[in-house]
Amino acid sequence: MAASITTTTNGNGNSTTSVQKAVESLLGSRLRCTLEDGRIATGNLVCLDRMRNMILTDCLEERIIHAEDYYYNPTRSLAQNGSDDDNANNNNNTNDDDDDAVALLQQRHPQNQNSRVVIRRLQQAMIPGERLKKVEIAQSLYQTKVAP
Repeated sequence: MAASITTTTNGNGNSTTSVQKAVESLLGSRLRCTLEDGRIATGNLVCLDRMRNMILTDCLEERIIHAEDYYYNPTRSLAQNGSDDDNANNNNNTNDDDDDAVALLQQRHPQNQNSRVVIRRLQQAMIPGERLKKVEIAQSLYQTKVAP
């Protein structure tokens, strides 16, 4: 169901649409963005510009690497290395919530011999609008922040 777009003008002559209000209400909310190349970034929305570029903070990026595309070492599991950065596991400032999220992501993507799921934690990520395929939010979040 598509949302209708309404435009209102305030006393200063500035106009805002219902879409702009919806986006403003989502600032700081947790979003899941799917890119054209299959990567999925989940993080808190900080900024959205007119070109649809998004900036997410506290971001988890997940991607599937197929064995025929990259060098793959099947003896190295996600449990040993949840990130393709070897120094990522040396960081003692990990959050238990992030660990739970990584565990859920690993369960969602079963491992097989032909691919590997790589999950990276990022402080901030800029998602290019031209590569953005889909943006998702939790239904409860939509009902509390956007729908009313």
